Amino acid sequence: MNRIIFTDIELEKETHKQTFSLWGLLSDERLEDLRCFSKDHVSLVGNIYVGRVVRVDYNLNAAYISYADGKDCFTSLKYLDRAIFTNKVSRKEIGGGDEVLIQIERDAIKSKIPGATFDLTFHSGHALITRGNLTKSISSKIKGEMRKELQDFLEQSFGLESDFGIVLRTNCVNINKEELSFEINELLLSARNMLEHCVYKAAHSLLHESEREEIAYIKKLSNVSIDEIVTDSKEIYESILSFSDTAKNLKNKIRFYDDSYSLVNLYGLKTKLSQATSKVVHLKSGAQLVIEATEAMTVIDVNSGKIQKKKAAQDFYLNVNLEAAREIARQMRIRNLSGIIIVDFISMKQTDTNRLFKELKEILKEDSISAQAVDITKLGLIEITRKKVSRTLAQELALGFYDNEKKA
Repeated sequence: MNRIIFTDIELEKETHKQTFSLWGLLSDERLEDLRCFSKDHVSLVGNIYVGRVVRVDYNLNAAYISYADGKDCFTSLKYLDRAIFTNKVSRKEIGGGDEVLIQIERDAIKSKIPGATFDLTFHSGHALITRGNLTKSISSKIKGEMRKELQDFLEQSFGLESDFGIVLRTNCVNINKEELSFEINELLLSARNMLEHCVYKAAHSLLHESEREEIAYIKKLSNVSIDEIVTDSKEIYESILSFSDTAKNLKNKIRFYDDSYSLVNLYGLKTKLSQATSKVVHLKSGAQLVIEATEAMTVIDVNSGKIQKKKAAQDFYLNVNLEAAREIARQMRIRNLSGIIIVDFISMKQTDTNRLFKELKEILKEDSISAQAVDITKLGLIEITRKKVSRTLAQELALGFYDNEKKA
């Protein structure tokens, strides 16, 4: 059974206690995805602002743009051709004082300010539209006859749409074509309305606020067949119930939990969280993952641990490495590891290493955040990259306790 849980958890560090929101996906009681963050921190990802250009750094091919008084974000000029200016004061392609629409795509992480883009995207439960790539496309996870049906649907219903690109999510197969068409048209209407009136808005105006985070989390897991959503928060329950008016496949799967025995205890979430922050992860084969984060990257070592030498045939090591690859992908999701990840697998002959690399590429395609196996180095290490969207689990916990200590 695949179950999404929304609850709170109280954690203690030395003399300080802090309450965190804990959201997770359990598959037969095994943690497959996790978010744990301080209730004091709200994500800005998805928000669209009228930004004001502070300065342009041509060496970095980027601009520093303020989205609020005293708050800047880093914006690559990669999509400058897609920028929508609401007030142009400089004579350059982009310059100080210009006012332009930006969308936050990465929250502030450690000392890094938020990241933003000129490439605006609008999301709904089963689709998204974009001002950048104007093509009509379908999730790569949808195959066969259904893919052909949806291609025909896009061509017949939105073939003449030239202002926005349209992408159908994996879960669009859960609703009928009439509902999907209505949802996309509502998105287009909302986006056009915002763009029509943005020229009248002052700098730092918030034009579009990202959806509630619990809804975004459910959408993030749209490639998973969800059997139940359970929460002990009345506010989150009402929010998801309202969302289910459009996502009808969720209507009968939402449960409000009001027992005195907490969800944290019922599903052993404190133990699961402790395991998700442990340096060592034990595999069923007896091998271990040792996970260490540095400022520049995350390093993961696969060692043989308690594997008996008499079992250690070459094909056995391949199977252990394949088990480790699947677990590494899981750890990346629950710890929200991002950036560069270097993995030192157990040494094998080159043909087996190539097979492992190919399998790892396929495994990483299941991640809702862009992740890929990039290369095998000369030393036999495998390099993985995963897009940075938000803080790692360790950073979220550290930030929550840091803020709590400042208040004390």
